[in-house]
Amino acid sequence: MRGFGFGLLLVLTTFQGWAQAQRTTIAIDKKDHLTFERAPFSADGKTFKTINSPHDGQTILVAINDKQPFGTDGEMPKYTLSKATVLFKGHVYHLPVSGMYNPWFGDKLDQQFVHLTKVGSALTIRAVFADGAGSYLAEWKISGNSAKRTLLTSDDALVTGFFQPNPSGK
Repeated sequence: MRGFGFGLLLVLTTFQGWAQAQRTTIAIDKKDHLTFERAPFSADGKTFKTINSPHDGQTILVAINDKQPFGTDGEMPKYTLSKATVLFKGHVYHLPVSGMYNPWFGDKLDQQFVHLTKVGSALTIRAVFADGAGSYLAEWKISGNSAKRTLLTSDDALVTGFFQPNPSGK
């Protein structure tokens, strides 16, 4: 019976690890890939700023640690985008993900929400994140030894523009 208990503990530990973070991996080519990970949001150690809605008096979250939270739609987030990495041209890049919450609905991010553009040795990643409300667009540029987030916005025109065909055909 001792073996059964230890085996059950291993199964539960594995399941807990799976439940803690969910991952989406997108192939760039045969060797390179992009990975996004989300984890349950923890309020521990964070500060929050809220306001009361002038329409109905409900509390609206407007800042976490004095920064605008993306993906919350005014509510406390359920998830955080905990990690984003890119293996590109033999180098691992860690993409900045601060302020990014509730990145997708379901088990993983749908690949149609990610656009990758390679030009020479540079890579641009554009992705729309949302769990049904609070959609936002992020862009990162990778060149040389650096990875920078160049855009993080919830502007409706930019978010919906992501899904529009490119008139130049590129």
